[in-house]
Amino acid sequence: MDKPFLTYDEQIDYLQHSKNIEVDDVNELKRVGYFNLINGYKNPFVAGIDNGQHYYFKNTKISYLISVKEFDDELRILLFKYICKIEEEIKALVGYQFEEFRKSNPNKSWNDKNNFNPNKINDKNFIIFLDNINHSIKTSKLEYIKHYQDDTNLMPAWVFLKILTFSNLIDFIEFSNSIVKDAICHRYQMIDNRERYDYKLLKGSLHWARVIRNISAHNERVYTVKQSGKIIETYHKTLLPDSYKKDNCKKLIDLIIYMKYYLSKQDYYNLINKFGELLTNLSDTIPSKSFDYVRAQTGLKNLAHLEILTTSGTKEIFY
Repeated sequence: MDKPFLTYDEQIDYLQHSKNIEVDDVNELKRVGYFNLINGYKNPFVAGIDNGQHYYFKNTKISYLISVKEFDDELRILLFKYICKIEEEIKALVGYQFEEFRKSNPNKSWNDKNNFNPNKINDKNFIIFLDNINHSIKTSKLEYIKHYQDDTNLMPAWVFLKILTFSNLIDFIEFSNSIVKDAICHRYQMIDNRERYDYKLLKGSLHWARVIRNISAHNERVYTVKQSGKIIETYHKTLLPDSYKKDNCKKLIDLIIYMKYYLSKQDYYNLINKFGELLTNLSDTIPSKSFDYVRAQTGLKNLAHLEILTTSGTKEIFY
């Protein structure tokens, strides 16, 4: 074992004398755990590395790390709330559009190939996708699913979509016919620069929401989330400074930008307002250099840019 066990007293002694971190909140260190707190939230306070060991800015306190963790905790709760709201609405819309298309052949099973994109039904992943949904249906213990388990073919899409994972929902949209995808893009005004429905933005934004939803649900650090494959869409191009377009990796701020398509004006305002409040509160409790690190990790270049997102370029959602 490369890291020996340390008692609480030994942890405190190590932090104060080897790392020069003032342990001004012993109870919280014990409650959260050394690994979760130090390994998870030390980076904003690291001044450099000497002989393979981190050293910290002068006067760093354990309460500073706790403040960053509390910011991250509240951020996860905030994002999870609105991602779940988006997921619920997408499932309802997909179920409605899928069944509207299917009503011309009501006796056909929902998984009849004619209900899906003809260009996708020979893909081996399509068979895996159908098997995944059937497995979810047949193993569900929910009463509203069990009602249909003797004949799953007759189950309406709006019923089984409710139990699908976010990943399976995205697959369902991907394999659906263009009528379903067009309806989603129309509702949220996802239009590319050729005035066509932007399937790439639809899929990419939902995938990024899924990633951050899963991080949030598993209580992992979220403010530093980062992944390749950023989609530069209308809001990146028209509302925000060019610096937002230069980073090829998508970050947390990119999800917040994508959410502008999915949320009502009031919900989006509430999201941005709360995000700004969390950042402002953090800036009041930790040194400015450390705060700038946290803000930059979210992908936000300047707090003032949040106001731009709420006051400019809002598109109508077509219900």
